Formats: sequence, structure tokens, C-alpha cells
Amino acid sequence: MSTSETRERGKDARKHVQTNRLRQPSRERLATVDKVSVVDDLLIVMTQAFCHHGHPLVTPDNPRFDGFPGVRVRVKALGAVQDVILSPIHGHHDRRGGEGLPDHVKCEVRCPTCSESLPVYNDCPCGVGQLRTIFLTPERADAHVAAICDVWGCHRSRVMDEFEILSEFVDLEA
Repeated sequence: MSTSETRERGKDARKHVQTNRLRQPSRERLATVDKVSVVDDLLIVMTQAFCHHGHPLVTPDNPRFDGFPGVRVRVKALGAVQDVILSPIHGHHDRRGGEGLPDHVKCEVRCPTCSESLPVYNDCPCGVGQLRTIFLTPERADAHVAAICDVWGCHRSRVMDEFEILSEFVDLEA
């Protein structure tokens, strides 16, 4: 694909992001987000998320990260079960909850409503965990998903829309 084709495709993806399940904040809003890398003025934020049964994981009463409500999941590890709220901003690794869990512990990642494990999307590049599926639409379409690793402290994730990877974070310090 030529550079101009790639650039045009990127413009089309940004238009789709702005009008669909992911949102690009205004330039004024971007100036207030200081904990994320902004590439080509594009910030990917999950504004809605669902388990495989359609239960919402993003609700207005969830704790906020830079003004955006977080993604609530239930984590079971080392004999404890607790709700953890993840930042909805891709590449932003803040979370609320899970204190006391050491890094590299394999967890069960569940829906906080039905307590069922989120489905496996794929093996994680970390070599230990599996990427767990979070659906971006209430219809739970495979074309619109985010995936997070089920190993505590692994920040590998990806966001896909229309079966295209919009973003992916791969921590080079494995």
C-alpha cells in the first residue's frame, strides 16, 4: 500500500472512530490528557463496552479517568475476587482496585454483573496470558472488540473496529 493510500485510509479510520463506538476528543480536551501518548492527534477512548451477554462494563457511575468513565471488570486471583476499573483510554495503564496483586499473576477476568469469564480473543504476545474479549457494541459483534491480557501487570491490548486494528499496545519490556 502506498503512503498516500495509507494516509487516506487513516483519515477514513479517524472519521469512523469519531462517529462510531470510539471517540476522538476535541483539541481542547487533548490538552488536558497528560498521561497518554497522542499519535496524529488521535486518542482512542472506549465510550461503551459489554461482556458477551451484553452487560455494560462502562457506566456513568464508574470512576473516571481524565473525565471518561472507566471499564469495570471482576478479577479473581490468588483466592480473592474484586472489581477493578480500567482506564478506557487506550495506552493509559491506570486502574482502580487490585491493590496487593503482584505483577505477572494470571487472573480470571469476568463480567461484574454475571460473573462469567470474558471469552478468549487470542493468546497474548507476553507468552503467559490470553487476551480477553470486551465487546464495543451491545450487539457483541466480533468486528468491534477490545482485548486485554489476563495477566496482572501486562499492558498488552488492542482495539479493533470493522475487523481492523485501530490501535495496539505492545510493551517491549516483556
